[in-house]
Amino acid sequence: MSHSSDLKSSFDSPAPSMGFGTLVTPKLMRVMYPLGVLAICVVSLISFLGEFGELPGSSFGSKFSIDSGHAFFTICYWIGFLVGSNLSWRVVCETTIVFFRIHDVLARHDARSESRTSDE
Repeated sequence: MSHSSDLKSSFDSPAPSMGFGTLVTPKLMRVMYPLGVLAICVVSLISFLGEFGELPGSSFGSKFSIDSGHAFFTICYWIGFLVGSNLSWRVVCETTIVFFRIHDVLARHDARSESRTSDE
């Protein structure tokens, strides 16, 4: 038995939910990316409104006001947070998908090379 078939048999299982024959992470990333973007937007909005005391129970309202010189920097900070966080989240998701696509390409290559050796 070759090394690749040992590896393959250790990941496959009779029960489909217990084995690693089918990877679920690429499918989950299609759901996780929009949920992450939504969470980042909600956190940014809540934090931004909290800075200006627009939320009930916010203790930050007395610190800043719309006329304050800090308001401009606060707005820039939260816009930067929103853009930077969404960009970072996108990079993490794309990197994960790229790793799984590399896995798929290598698995196809391995299957082709096994079929060529069995034909000989």
